[in-house]
Amino acid sequence: MKNALIVILTVLLAGSVALNVLSSAPKPQSDIQVDEPMDSLMQYKAILELLTSSSKAQFRYSGHIFKDFTVKDINNNEVPFSSLLDENNSVIFKFSKYNCSVCIEKEVERLAKLSEKVGENRIIILSEGHSIRETLAFVQDRKLNIKVFTIPVGAMDDVMEKENMPFVCIMNRDMKADMFFIPIKEMKSYTDSYHDIIFDRYLKN
Repeated sequence: MKNALIVILTVLLAGSVALNVLSSAPKPQSDIQVDEPMDSLMQYKAILELLTSSSKAQFRYSGHIFKDFTVKDINNNEVPFSSLLDENNSVIFKFSKYNCSVCIEKEVERLAKLSEKVGENRIIILSEGHSIRETLAFVQDRKLNIKVFTIPVGAMDDVMEKENMPFVCIMNRDMKADMFFIPIKEMKSYTDSYHDIIFDRYLKN
């Protein structure tokens, strides 16, 4: 049973990455693996469920066009979300106060590193359900130069609300979500590969 789950896990992971890569040519994916040791079938099943949810989300939400909504910056200024976007591709990371805190921290670390290559103006973090004070503390504690905005609960068309998961996508002024992705903290190389792909395909130029 354990071996069968490992095989299924590997097939799902390879398929998910392949569907996202499409015509681009990223580095070989042979280094993708579960990065934390797992000693039980329950752990394998949990990872399998995460990969399944991630794949379903990619199918469901890639290409989704969001309605405009209002965001607040850390100075409590309100602006339309659309005003933050232009013809260039931006990385959008949305999380809520109910999401996995470790998943959020890991992704913010990756985005901070990515901002050093593409510029801080190409990355937008959206914090759902937090107060301005909480968001300001979040930015100051991590010494972030990336723009972080608070948004009302459900502002992003309730995408991934039921699943209670943070997500990343690529977006420009058309507000269409491309390369929709759910970071998985247990699979560092899997998420790193996603970041490599979006950099090469959407952010390099």
